Amino acid sequence: MRLRTPLTAIRTAVGLLLDRHTRAAPAQRRQLLEAVERNAERLQLLADNALELARFHAGQLRLQQRRFDARELGDEVQLAIRPLLDAKEQRLALALGPQPVWVFADHRRIERAVLNLVSNAHKFSPAGAEIRLAVRGIRDEVIWEVADSGPGIPQADQVHLFERFFVSASARSAGGSGLGLPIVLASAQAHGGRVEVDSEVGRGSVFRLVVPAAGPMSDAR
Repeated sequence: MRLRTPLTAIRTAVGLLLDRHTRAAPAQRRQLLEAVERNAERLQLLADNALELARFHAGQLRLQQRRFDARELGDEVQLAIRPLLDAKEQRLALALGPQPVWVFADHRRIERAVLNLVSNAHKFSPAGAEIRLAVRGIRDEVIWEVADSGPGIPQADQVHLFERFFVSASARSAGGSGLGLPIVLASAQAHGGRVEVDSEVGRGSVFRLVVPAAGPMSDAR
């Protein structure tokens, strides 16, 4: 999702709506207006992500932390992304376990990070594929793990994945913005955590968002 792409779509749609010679039918006008709305939302998301990263790098990111069951995010992410999965006949398989996995964290930012990982898995997995989201606690850490059956990531690209605005060739074709994974990393680091990646071309990818269960060391309680 690059800045130029939604801007071009908006300008094209508005140009057709304003052209007195087009005389679009009501149904076509509605489609054009929906295109404007959809691409304006994409631009808003891009701006929000860029602002979030700027705050993080400026040390101005303020976490709103609370204690919650990390498994909650599985159901919430599944509900949020279901329309996209349905469009490609994909399935999100949840491995949440029977016991609560307690974590002290910013619910909204961790949810966004997990949703970004699942959204990436959706983009790069083929139609009909299964995407797996597991949640578990190991010692003093909580892990959200997302596994896909996509094309995998070349080793040369893996070292650049979390750089702002880096978009690999495969990500460009899928509409990547180069901000999703940096947002994930920023959220992890703000919580005193990390992001792990295991990927091999032709064998899919596994991303793990790992944060301390008690929250950042300075806020541990």
